[in-house]
Amino acid sequence: MGRAETELYPALRDWFVERGFTVRGEVDHADLAARRGDETVIVELKTKLSMHVLAQGLRRRRLTPLVYVAVERPEKVRRGSPYADFKAVVKELGLGLFVVSFEGGFAHVQEVLRPKPRKAKL
Repeated sequence: MGRAETELYPALRDWFVERGFTVRGEVDHADLAARRGDETVIVELKTKLSMHVLAQGLRRRRLTPLVYVAVERPEKVRRGSPYADFKAVVKELGLGLFVVSFEGGFAHVQEVLRPKPRKAKL
């Protein structure tokens, strides 16, 4: 741990580019915006799990339903850990989740959760 938020960006940018997206950084205060056709995805990057990144993700849903939060992979991931709780909250909020790990000098991106569209309110 101890990486800068900006160190997550290249790995996520490459992940989206490999899937045919055009990627831009820092668009309307969003850390990463990716576009493919009519599809726009926003990703908020943080090195640590926090309420702040969840709040940012919820604010970005005003712009697109496809919002992810991306965090550096915690060292210990097990049931009952803060990461497990964070993942459950992200899922409940309908946000997507990327985890970036740094092993062997390379960054690896894992799509843990996909964003879920909000249900229409009656």
